Amino acid sequence: MGIIPVVYELDQMPNGNTIKQHLFEITNQETVPNIFIGGRHIGGNSELQDGLKNGSVQAKLRAAGVNFH
Repeated sequence: MGIIPVVYELDQMPNGNTIKQHLFEITNQETVPNIFIGGRHIGGNSELQDGLKNGSVQAKLRAAGVNFH
């Protein structure tokens, strides 16, 4: 789609475990990836894949002002 995501490798960050705990508190999701579009949590990889199939991810990208093809 020509999008370059921002990726944080929590296992390679000194405060990665703290960030992971805060993400859980915010999203109630224990697993990674924890995917956000326009500052809104959409879920993990399964939700991303489902959203790409049904078009909801593309709609969220457009709403966030992200250009893609």
